[in-house]
Amino acid sequence: MGDPACWLDRVCLECGRFIDDEHASDDECPHCGAELDVSGKPGR
Repeated sequence: MGDPACWLDRVCLECGRFIDDEHASDDECPHCGAELDVSGKPGR
């Protein structure tokens, strides 16, 4: 069935990899270094 749509904000738009809990509040993707859109995340 796939992953829930509510996880889409946890996927890097550049490389498509999932951002786990450890890196969810980072400003850049831990895999490719692309800037993440954190404007809609809590605490931002």
